[in-house]
Amino acid sequence: MIFIYGKVDPWSTSALQLTGRTNSLKMVKRGSNHTTRIKDFEGEEKDRILDALQEWLDVEVERDLK
Repeated sequence: MIFIYGKVDPWSTSALQLTGRTNSLKMVKRGSNHTTRIKDFEGEEKDRILDALQEWLDVEVERDLK
């Protein structure tokens, strides 16, 4: 599971806290809100998400998401 939150989203105050006992990923986008999606991340953060998807799905993941 990938949990995506926007830092200024009121729902992020009750965001899931990962304990390390799962390979789930929690990503929080600064300055973003409830509409945050994978395509909104950049650089290393986006790479981290896409690398996880590629590993979990065992398929090549397109890197040019728009």
